[in-house]
Amino acid sequence: IGGWFGAYMVLRFGRLASAATLTLLETLTGATQGNWKLMLLRLGGVTSYVFAVFLTAWLPKRIRGDLRFWSILIDIAAAVVLCVVPTDREYGIYCSLFAMAFQWAIFAGKHGYPCSTIFSTNNLRQFVDACVQVHLNRDGDHTPRMRLYGETLLFFHGGAIAVCVLWR
Repeated sequence: IGGWFGAYMVLRFGRLASAATLTLLETLTGATQGNWKLMLLRLGGVTSYVFAVFLTAWLPKRIRGDLRFWSILIDIAAAVVLCVVPTDREYGIYCSLFAMAFQWAIFAGKHGYPCSTIFSTNNLRQFVDACVQVHLNRDGDHTPRMRLYGETLLFFHGGAIAVCVLWR
């Protein structure tokens, strides 16, 4: 779903609104360029992202149940909202940032490896490194890491491709 949200946000809103990096940079560049409107809008996005991460740290001690289920429900709700939000409304971006932050914090890794479901830069780095270790350095201990990151990349970009095909 991370690839789906990423591609959808780029196609529909013209910007990546899955991870906080771009939003943080736009907050800072808006402030340094005196574009207070942009800075405040992006600060709202950062706040949405931070609030989702806060909830994932705070809720497990206060509620029963599996937060992975709640993450999926939040993704569904965000997808529905994003289908009806006009492209000129910043709250569409807030919705995506919240859902992706919640998902990332809940689905944070497997087998002791941190693994992002909402962007792929580190996943690609980890996959390439693990492939070198397994195939060139003949170190089979890295096979689980290679599979985890490879499959994560496959599903992330499969979601992105699905959105691009459906968008057409």
